[in-house]
Amino acid sequence: MSNVDDTSSSIRRRASMIRGFTLVELLVVIGIIAVLVGVLLPALSKARRTAQSAACLSNLRQIGQAYYMCAGAKKGYLPFCAFPGWGLRTAPVSDPAGTPIIHWFEALSPYLGTKVMEYDTTTGQRLTPYAKVLSGCPNWDRDQMSLVGDAFCGYGQNLYMQMDVGSGKTVSGSEGTIKGTAYGESTYVITGMMPAVFTPAPGQGTNVPSTVGGAVGAVRLDKLRPSAKSLLNGDSNNWFIFLQKSTGLGGDRGWHWVHPPYNSNVPAQLVFDSGAPNRHNGPANPLECTGGVDYSPSGNFPVTSGKPQLGRANYLFGDGHVESLTGDVALRALITRNW
Repeated sequence: MSNVDDTSSSIRRRASMIRGFTLVELLVVIGIIAVLVGVLLPALSKARRTAQSAACLSNLRQIGQAYYMCAGAKKGYLPFCAFPGWGLRTAPVSDPAGTPIIHWFEALSPYLGTKVMEYDTTTGQRLTPYAKVLSGCPNWDRDQMSLVGDAFCGYGQNLYMQMDVGSGKTVSGSEGTIKGTAYGESTYVITGMMPAVFTPAPGQGTNVPSTVGGAVGAVRLDKLRPSAKSLLNGDSNNWFIFLQKSTGLGGDRGWHWVHPPYNSNVPAQLVFDSGAPNRHNGPANPLECTGGVDYSPSGNFPVTSGKPQLGRANYLFGDGHVESLTGDVALRALITRNW
């Protein structure tokens, strides 16, 4: 009996020695965990953004290889941004009903593992999905944004491939370009887009492409010099990258990201009509990334308005290399080779 009593008392003594956490101790532990979460979350978020940007850059490298293969098969010419234009052409060069509009991503798709693109001969609509890598940017979720149509692949071809502001160089090696003077800039030119109807303004002209009916011949790849400074493609809310230019004075002067969107199919929350200067980094309010750079002939192209330098996006260049650029640097890269 005494053994049982001794055992019971021993158990009671051990139990009395085990105590729970006090409220103060629990609050201290919770506070420490909260501090650790506050420290780790930004680091994890940054690591996630870095990984997403790296995946996007990898996509652009593959697209760059496709550009080179396409140019090799098309006598050195890069694909049109869209051919025959924004829409089918009318007189004097009229496209028959059922003519497909071939975008750059459709022209490149066969070089990215997709079978030959097929189109409905009656409507001209594409029947074959384009290569997945062309819409593979991790920061571009078409379904989440409820975009209409699949032409918004997340990347855009540069409409200013032959533009070199302030250089005085003439445009060469191109077909289907809108040439001449616009906004007082003698080297202003839109490449890779044949308009459905185009009436040249005084001093302007257009070269009708010799390859009517095919998405061949906007710009010769070997004419992009220096190729390492010639921006081909990059993150974009639209399937092209286009800028707007203001000839006014003060903060509105210069080249700007297009805001708000012209295209009603581009969700307003994306802020920019084309380009996506804040896709891989930027403030919570993307409006802070709007702005532009000056086009003065000094060659410095300083920021004139907004804070485009707060955003960051990825781009592909003519020599096949890829870079992540802030918005102000990207604006310079789009309009000049001197950046």
